[in-house]
Amino acid sequence: MRLFIILLLTLSFAVVDLTAKDDLVKLQKKEAKRRKKVKKATLIITDDNLKKLSSKSKNKVSTISGTVVISDGSDFYVKEENKSKGKKPDLKAIWQREKIGIEDSIKFYKERIVRLQSDLNKLSSDFLIIDFPPSKNQIKKNITKTREDLKNSKEKLSFYKKELEKFYERARRQSIPPGWLR
Repeated sequence: MRLFIILLLTLSFAVVDLTAKDDLVKLQKKEAKRRKKVKKATLIITDDNLKKLSSKSKNKVSTISGTVVISDGSDFYVKEENKSKGKKPDLKAIWQREKIGIEDSIKFYKERIVRLQSDLNKLSSDFLIIDFPPSKNQIKKNITKTREDLKNSKEKLSFYKKELEKFYERARRQSIPPGWLR
């Protein structure tokens, strides 16, 4: 009787296992079909891609077809040239986009500095509270990395503040009406 029960249980698990494998194969085929139908991203924008693109071109690349790319650590500074032939460039829109790009960069780095400072405070308190050496070592590494990021963000913020001043000076020298920059 025991042998019969063991044999019955073994067979039932084998059948369940086979149906589970069949279900996984079916799911895998469905997923492959779904992925073929889904539109694929033409370009995934990361900091590395931006660096590669900006090294190939004369200007820093931070826009794609006139929209500002928002990525952690990327530059928003917009320098767009009108590439349409035979048409007059819309100078007002170009100056406004450039100003907005610089202001967005300043806003981004201000928010990033606040967030990094908060993270640094949290990590420092965790370092004092936790008494487990491997965790302390990891927290120490995180503190060092966060301090580095904070320093870089502060440098970028001061850079963009200077860029904004240069932008206003350049606009003044080129006699751009102040209303365009509001």
